[in-house]
Amino acid sequence: MKTIKTADCVSAYNILKDSSLGKMSGADKINVIKTIKSIKGVAEDFIAFRTDASERLRGDNHDEMTAKATKWQTDGDDALTYDEKVAVNGYFNKYGEELKQCVDEELNREHEVDVRTIAEDAFCLLLEANDNLSAEQALSLHDMLVSEETEK
Repeated sequence: MKTIKTADCVSAYNILKDSSLGKMSGADKINVIKTIKSIKGVAEDFIAFRTDASERLRGDNHDEMTAKATKWQTDGDDALTYDEKVAVNGYFNKYGEELKQCVDEELNREHEVDVRTIAEDAFCLLLEANDNLSAEQALSLHDMLVSEETEK
């Protein structure tokens, strides 16, 4: 078991769920699959939480503000009065701040998850099979999947 923040679980899950494991050994594939299974619940719970929070934090005039923002974006600066622009910006700034505060709290929550580590050689095979990963994504996965005992 490893203590991991929600943000790291979501990030790793989003990377691993579509990754290829084809170059890895059977045992290493199983370890990665079991890790995916362990972090999947955390990731899916967060996505549901974020969706629920974004809906519940909407003001009564959300649809009206969205329509005005869309009109402003598609028709240009002359589409809204100065006061309407101020109201739209104020509404979405407040909404965004409230949502960010709510979501950030959840992203920093820690979870005990069953991470099955793999050797660094196996991690290299994972990277070879998924050469579209950025260095940041690779580092994030490395921190989660490779145990300190197996690093060279």
